[in-house]
Amino acid sequence: MERGVVVKDLSFREVEHGSGSGSRINNQEAIVIVDSVVWKDVWNRIQGFSDAHGVLLFAEPPAVDFNKETIVVISRGRCFRKENGIEVKRVVEEDDTVHVQVQLTKSVLGRMAPIAITYPYRIIAIPSCGKPIAIVLGQ
Repeated sequence: MERGVVVKDLSFREVEHGSGSGSRINNQEAIVIVDSVVWKDVWNRIQGFSDAHGVLLFAEPPAVDFNKETIVVISRGRCFRKENGIEVKRVVEEDDTVHVQVQLTKSVLGRMAPIAITYPYRIIAIPSCGKPIAIVLGQ
């Protein structure tokens, strides 16, 4: 962040997080959502599941007022350890950009961790401000 730039911490709320094995987001990615059509599509990519006959079923996403909030979905994609996760550390607004500071967590070395295919994700809502949103990965 540059000197002389006004930086403001923004509040955010967690909408959902998990490591859903049924997620169809296979790659690490961040998705910024500003409308209900895209929100429903992305929600179903994360939460959709098949019934006993293999028919894909979908759930309604949590309600969001897109006049007031923007949704940010951070996905790690396919992982092989159950302890892999995502933490949102901070959301800051600068003059021209909103930065979502994210930390990818991993299993602790030396600790036994079950091997399982998971798809960790975290979904937050931030105040809408019309500025570009950048995801900043921390160590």
